[in-house]
Amino acid sequence: MPRATLKPKQPIPPEPALRTLCAKLLQHTFLMGEKFTKKEKMALGNEIKNTAIRVMRVAILIDSYHNRDRRFELYLKIDEELKLLCELIPIAYNRRCITQQNRDAWTKMCMDIDNIAMGQVLKMDKERKGENASKRV
Repeated sequence: MPRATLKPKQPIPPEPALRTLCAKLLQHTFLMGEKFTKKEKMALGNEIKNTAIRVMRVAILIDSYHNRDRRFELYLKIDEELKLLCELIPIAYNRRCITQQNRDAWTKMCMDIDNIAMGQVLKMDKERKGENASKRV
């Protein structure tokens, strides 16, 4: 009978769903960018597009780092960028660049990504507190 071997503790695995959702958000952003008028594309559309690109860039960075502290900071950064995006999307709706259905879909994508990111932040924060408690003893 083969002996069971213990696996060494692995670093926190990257979140593939996060990167996939960010890619979908970016695709949706470029699709919605086509609906903006020429004047709006230059200002609001560009800011929304650039913010979505920054979200994707941070998601790629999260996958490439294995340092927990750096990943923690990146999850907070992605949260910050998503909050900005969630403020810009209603402005686009109020200026009649996108429909309510588009706004709702866009906002849902942002919230799904944010839920994953903040779930990881809470998980990592709990682990940090557990490590600090064990060091005190």
